[in-house]
Amino acid sequence: MYHFETGLKSNDNTYKELFRRHVNDPILTVKDRPYLANSVFNSVVRSFDNKV
Repeated sequence: MYHFETGLKSNDNTYKELFRRHVNDPILTVKDRPYLANSVFNSVVRSFDNKV
């Protein structure tokens, strides 16, 4: 049986930062929507090798 361990967990039981948010990128909340909503999905666009 294979045992999986994440490389994100630190020795002090905290988790390493997986993503780094740019200071100018907003985090959207339900309050930012002009209509009734109960959740918001904050997606990300990433470029690799000059492609999105």
